[in-house]
Amino acid sequence: MNFGNVTKTLQQLKFQNDGLLQSGFVDSAALIGFVQLSSHRLKMLIVKDIANVIATDNTIECFQAPVVFTELVDQYWLDFQRPTIKYFEVQLKRLANDKIVRATLDSNGISKKYRGRKRVVEIRKLYSVYLKCNRIFCQFHIQLITELLTAYNLDAIGSIDRICRLLRIENPDGSCKNIKGLAVCSQLIYVIHRSLLYFGNLSRYRTLLATNYLPPGSLSRQDKKEYRKCLECLNLAILLLPSQGDPHNHIGLIEKLKRNDLNIIYNFARSTMTRIYSPNGFMNLILHLSSEMLLHTVSRAILEPEKCRSTVDSKLVKCNNYFIAIFGFYFLPQRWNDSQDMKFTDVSWKNIENDYQKSIATLDIHRPAYVKILWKQAIILISGYTILSNAKFNHEWIDRSENLLEAYLQFVFHFIDEILTICTSGYSINTELLPLVRLFLCWANQGGLPLNYLLANSLTFDNLVHICEVASLLVNKDELCISKPQRQYYFYEDVDLKEFVPIGCRFKDFNDSWILGKSQDSYKKLIGERPKEAPHNDVESDEDALRIKAISYMVDQLLKSRSKLEICS
Repeated sequence: MNFGNVTKTLQQLKFQNDGLLQSGFVDSAALIGFVQLSSHRLKMLIVKDIANVIATDNTIECFQAPVVFTELVDQYWLDFQRPTIKYFEVQLKRLANDKIVRATLDSNGISKKYRGRKRVVEIRKLYSVYLKCNRIFCQFHIQLITELLTAYNLDAIGSIDRICRLLRIENPDGSCKNIKGLAVCSQLIYVIHRSLLYFGNLSRYRTLLATNYLPPGSLSRQDKKEYRKCLECLNLAILLLPSQGDPHNHIGLIEKLKRNDLNIIYNFARSTMTRIYSPNGFMNLILHLSSEMLLHTVSRAILEPEKCRSTVDSKLVKCNNYFIAIFGFYFLPQRWNDSQDMKFTDVSWKNIENDYQKSIATLDIHRPAYVKILWKQAIILISGYTILSNAKFNHEWIDRSENLLEAYLQFVFHFIDEILTICTSGYSINTELLPLVRLFLCWANQGGLPLNYLLANSLTFDNLVHICEVASLLVNKDELCISKPQRQYYFYEDVDLKEFVPIGCRFKDFNDSWILGKSQDSYKKLIGERPKEAPHNDVESDEDALRIKAISYMVDQLLKSRSKLEICS
């Protein structure tokens, strides 16, 4: 495709779009008509560009052009979809604040004016126009994904079935064109990934505008459920390309609307820890951790614990508040020390850490919700260490002094010791925590200060050895510590933490070389699809046995490394 023609077409369409949105009066019919026109033309540009590339060459050299079809999807969002949504947001906000002025006569016959109810009718009319534009935008991404899936053989997408179910499109019947070039296939997958991301954004904005400006009685069932659909799109985008940090950042923005502080911090941290990290996610993490609302909420919960009710949910809330306070103090000490809400003369950080460890001990780890909280806290802690120890993540509020980093690492290992302690009870293992143990070992095994700290920490090592001793009673001893075990598919924690930089972008405690094939079955195994013929309980027990073997192997390797260090010293 001629680069000059593409650029000229984009400039013309953008000029028309900006002119429409910036004019004093926007005709609804003209706006909807232009949205349809630009959507159709851009979709045809992308589809035609893809067809030309595949017909011309399947090698990587064909992507040296200044503009390719992957960039057109991003440009459509940045130059067309987002500005149009922002226009409607501004207009709806103006109408919501501009109440109807009514005039009445008082008892003396003097005319008085007052501001009455909101302009509900005008708001509904404008929102209906927005919905029409939003449907066209959504159809752009649905039709683009449909055309790509039906035209080309993309077996590398193990989640094709899930994408088709979400978008309610037909699953390709197999009569698709094969693609030889790996680069072309990767670019097509990237286009689908971006379309899922922006489709999720469209769903997010729909719910946001509806809940902010429509009267409660006017909200449709679809308006209320759009966050769920948005999360499904974003999670599919992550499953498709886990190396990208943008979807995690957008999930963090949704959690911000829900006011779930731990999930907000978790997703912003995850967006920073992918191989292609999100700078916006990093800044959002800083801004949220330093926000006055968070500081006030957490400090009040810690300084006034008597106001917290003793319920099952309050255990999670208390545990999360202690955790956020400690993490915020180590991560942004300047902001948390300067806070007027946190009175450090009354509450010592040591006491807060002790209370946090006690709160972990009160959690029922057999409940999935509680284990999920600990999983997220562990990932946040590991992500925080990576940010603090890497100058790439630069911000004036981050303190990179060695003393603070050492104190932070010490707290991380206190957390690890607490998890390892509750992982075993007597001569049994709480298998729910085995993924956490795998995470700690693979993180420390990356080397550097965490590995040195682990090798020198007797308490942590004793806890790990105790887990292996108990494991030897549950699994055949002859199968332990010999070599990395093999398995049939990725476990849920492997899928969740693919491209997680602190562990080297994947768990490396299994021999997965034979899984990494190029068939669709191999790709499905990499997204954690279990064998259909195996009973659910049997599969879970097999997974736990394999996790125990992997943990035992890694602990054995660490023991050998520790012995060598002791001999050298």
